[in-house]
Amino acid sequence: MTTMSEYPQIMAPLRIVGDVTIEPRQVGSLRYHRAWSECGLENLAVPGCLKSSDPMEPLYISTSGIVLRGLDQFQALRSQPSEKVNCIVYPWTEDEALQWIIEQTAPQDGLSGYARFLLATELLGDRITELARENMRLGGKYKGFPNLENYSEVHRNREIARIARVAVGYVGYAQKLRRQAADEIKQALLTGELPIYRAFAFLKDCRSQQECLARFRSERTRPVDVRQAMRDLRMQKEGGERLSVDPVCSGILRIPAEIRDQVRVGRIRTKGNVLLVSNDLLDQLDRTGDLFDGR
Repeated sequence: MTTMSEYPQIMAPLRIVGDVTIEPRQVGSLRYHRAWSECGLENLAVPGCLKSSDPMEPLYISTSGIVLRGLDQFQALRSQPSEKVNCIVYPWTEDEALQWIIEQTAPQDGLSGYARFLLATELLGDRITELARENMRLGGKYKGFPNLENYSEVHRNREIARIARVAVGYVGYAQKLRRQAADEIKQALLTGELPIYRAFAFLKDCRSQQECLARFRSERTRPVDVRQAMRDLRMQKEGGERLSVDPVCSGILRIPAEIRDQVRVGRIRTKGNVLLVSNDLLDQLDRTGDLFDGR
């Protein structure tokens, strides 16, 4: 019996088999990978890891003309199809080209987890179909893959997660989002504005997805406002005013009871006095004008 850990991986590590060459190609002969276009990534800003480091740097492409790196240059040159550009050509198939793109876009300056999930789903589906067809042609050569057409959903999700470098649980979330999420939600997922787990929570919320997204966006702006408020407070302190615990505590006692009842006080062992205040409470106290004393 095949266990979870022993179940064969569909995608082998990417290797270069053949020569890497440098040659001029016409822009009109170059293209995005089919999955890049079908997953709606053409309209996104090019991730840093797929940009050219220098305007004169050759484009990285596959043998069939799929642009791997230098997508920013390619976008700028698409209106000049007869223009010739220098290219570094890798001897990779369609699947290998897509695998390289996914691997490159996993770092911080790459694609969002949802975008990588979409690409990995396309890659795995194509690869399973190809292997199943080849398996039938060769009379069951791939003994480690007994039921390629019916590849277990659990193992399929594990393989997608491994390729896309996302948590296994997020694959199930992303699959439901792909089917049920509104277009605005999907776009926010693609750009990385919205995490997968937060978008998934929208599906179970009694409010509309658009309302949930609007609320999420309003909450995301608050930390910026709070950081600015804290910078203002530090500037006041540097100007000679001193932030004291006493007026903070006094301010807490003066705020409305329905807010005061939410305040929780704890004690930790440390050098000096420490008072932890939430962002909401800090805003409330700041409005009273009593945070600073003049001593």
